[in-house]
Amino acid sequence: MLNPLFTGVFVKHLVLTSAVREQLTGSTNGSTVNMLPADGIEMAKFQLPPDDKIKRFNEFALPLQAKQETNHEQIKKLIALRDTMLPKLMSGEVRVKTEF
Repeated sequence: MLNPLFTGVFVKHLVLTSAVREQLTGSTNGSTVNMLPADGIEMAKFQLPPDDKIKRFNEFALPLQAKQETNHEQIKKLIALRDTMLPKLMSGEVRVKTEF
């Protein structure tokens, strides 16, 4: 059974550590597009931190991940708004009242 402390954000950062990343990169094949076979993932070796450290990491990282996802959604909405409004502003169809 998989440890419930192995959240997506924990696994993501584990894979991004230099030791694991180098092992995974070494297991890839392909000249144009690198592919990572399943046994390349299974062969990776790393020192797993104790559960209390993983728990503390998750307590810190999960809210940051949620904030990052929220920011990404807001950015997409702002881009859509910009793409809608900018042509109208440039053509003069919409005017902005400014007071200084």
